[in-house]
Amino acid sequence: MSDKSKSYLQTIGKLTNHFFSMDRRDVDLESFNRFDLYQNKNTKHLLNLVAETFLIFNHFTLQFEHISPNFSEIIGVSIPDMKENCRDGLSHMLVPEHLEIYNKEVLPEMFRMYRNYALMGKLKDIKFSFTLKLQRPDGRVIWTLHHMSVIETFLLTIPHLSVLFVSDITEFKNDEVVNFTVFKKASDGQFKPVNSKRYYSLEKKEDFGKKEMVVLHLLGNGLNTKDIANELSISVETVYNHRKSLLKKTGATNVHHLLQMASIDGLY
Repeated sequence: MSDKSKSYLQTIGKLTNHFFSMDRRDVDLESFNRFDLYQNKNTKHLLNLVAETFLIFNHFTLQFEHISPNFSEIIGVSIPDMKENCRDGLSHMLVPEHLEIYNKEVLPEMFRMYRNYALMGKLKDIKFSFTLKLQRPDGRVIWTLHHMSVIETFLLTIPHLSVLFVSDITEFKNDEVVNFTVFKKASDGQFKPVNSKRYYSLEKKEDFGKKEMVVLHLLGNGLNTKDIANELSISVETVYNHRKSLLKKTGATNVHHLLQMASIDGLY
């Protein structure tokens, strides 16, 4: 198991213990390894028809208990290999900058929401949607859309099993933004969005020119375009062009988002 994957598992474990004050040593793990729905032949037939891959995650064992047959086609990893070598989930396939966002931003936010709804005994009343970039074993990088929700709880307050649907949205994704949305069950029984966040991540540092990095650093220090021009003894138009280039390369919509991305990657 890779260091990144271990970090992912440690993050899951720490968050579970922190938010739910649970020590897995006191739990009969065997009692949480049983999930019979997937063995139903009608359920299996329906799952084979959908365009998403389907997984069941066990919060006690920190493993995927079940994987739908179309997993290999979408993700590019055979099911036996996934079960044998990739019990840490999909974290080992996340591109580095998205793994960092997932560990630092998405996972903590999900568990904060889990904690809030656990106190009300309503863990099944929320679900999450987020986009992440994966690199398949064949080298192809794909954008994926994830839908996650709790389907079974322990004592109503602790997530036991979560269902995860993952689909390839590469053909439809036209930006470099990690989207994260929280849905809450409304009075009519429908899930409606209640919170949405966008995370930006810079790609490789070497993708940016030296002048662009200097401009990025000065923007991070609070200087405006005119101040930067004076500081570097260049024209305002040149600074504007550097800013425009940075926004284009990162997919950020404005300087605030650009600095958010740079902060995540520690570039200033």
